Amino acid sequence: PSILAQTPSANGLRLLDFGTSRSPVWAGFTRVTRESAYSEETGWGWSDTSGLNPLVAGARRSKGSPDALMGDYIHSNGKDFVIDLPNDTYRVVAYVDGYLMHGRTRFRGYTIKGNGKTVANFTWSHEQFLSTDYFFKDWDRPFEPTDPVWERWAEELHRTEIFTVPVVDGKMRLKFSHSMQVFGLIIH
Repeated sequence: PSILAQTPSANGLRLLDFGTSRSPVWAGFTRVTRESAYSEETGWGWSDTSGLNPLVAGARRSKGSPDALMGDYIHSNGKDFVIDLPNDTYRVVAYVDGYLMHGRTRFRGYTIKGNGKTVANFTWSHEQFLSTDYFFKDWDRPFEPTDPVWERWAEELHRTEIFTVPVVDGKMRLKFSHSMQVFGLIIH
């Protein structure tokens, strides 16, 4: 959250909030939807929009998130997101989730590639994910109405990946693994 409080002015700065066409957008960020196809005019977008699936937290059984950035996302389904940038090396902050919970809890892990090279990789076994150290942490503790729901149970299930990507041909291509949920990107 501290990086979001600042909006540095830098060559190549991009603030992107992934979600639906109707959900709130974090202040200062640009909305990215499943219809946001790459074009030379916009200089960013999905290389292929087929099979992308946006979701607003709370639309299914989830209870929502504390802000506009983490309140919606797009299932990437293995698609590339392309951004035109001047040649340089960029720092990327990606707000992502590798969990797929639709009636069943399972953990798939994920990989992010930047211009063809793996820049983030997170894997756990099913047992590690469902352990009492992680997903079932505090399973035997009663819920109190004053409990901070996001901080206590949900925040740890979301990940922030920070990595660098060199751009040599004027384009950054970020490939998110299948069924990965993408909430937002900060590129500078």
